[in-house]
Amino acid sequence: MVKRDVGLVQVMLGENGVHKTDGNKRLNRYLTAEQRAFLQALPPLTSQRDTIVEFNRRVAANVIRRGTALAAATGASWPADLERATLAYLSRHLGVDFGSLPAKPERVRSRPVSLPILFPPRTWWRGPR
Repeated sequence: MVKRDVGLVQVMLGENGVHKTDGNKRLNRYLTAEQRAFLQALPPLTSQRDTIVEFNRRVAANVIRRGTALAAATGASWPADLERATLAYLSRHLGVDFGSLPAKPERVRSRPVSLPILFPPRTWWRGPR
């Protein structure tokens, strides 16, 4: 499961007034055509640094944009401290400044990167031998 599934999709469901309690399967019917198009346009995750950075940049920018609008519409307060901490975490682990989230992402060198932040340790998903 990636950040998209536990952050962005939940905000999208909130935008649509959906309070889903029966799991994370079959979500398409709860999302708008625009929301589905955005999710489908996300770059596929590979072991290349630039795709990881671009994916995280797009997801973070959309969570912030959609989340702040949703918070304002519902009278909730946006967790700005959590936003700053998350962007700092991404900046530290990916080596790219996520502080401003520019509309056009900077070009980063393409190189393989270790992904402890996206993938759990092998023993976790593999189970006992």
